[in-house]
Amino acid sequence: MQCFKVIYVYNRDSSNYPAFVITLNSAPDVYLIKQKRSISINFNNRYFYGQDLGDNGFGSFSLSDGNYKMPQTMINYSSNGKVYPIAQSVIADSSMVKSTGVYKIIYAKNYGIIAYETNPGGIAWVQQ
Repeated sequence: MQCFKVIYVYNRDSSNYPAFVITLNSAPDVYLIKQKRSISINFNNRYFYGQDLGDNGFGSFSLSDGNYKMPQTMINYSSNGKVYPIAQSVIADSSMVKSTGVYKIIYAKNYGIIAYETNPGGIAWVQQ
């Protein structure tokens, strides 16, 4: 059974699309019995696609352009006094493309998104 979940912000870009969108997809693998999990993250029309989401993060990923930094896996990541065994970050490189809104998210296994940062500014939200 295929399942989609979409999370987006109310803010719109110049083409009237949401400025930040996360799409989670879980679908049966054609050749395997297990479900295959993936994610698409849209930072102002710059896309990150992560496939084969597993215990240690994404098995593979692709980027829509060169304006991304490689996903970083962090072991025993500490944030706001809490330690997460495994966390990963996805960052749209804001040094080349200056856009407002979310440019970095940090997520952890069994917790989901635990922090994100915005331009201009810095950390806009951290899980309590």
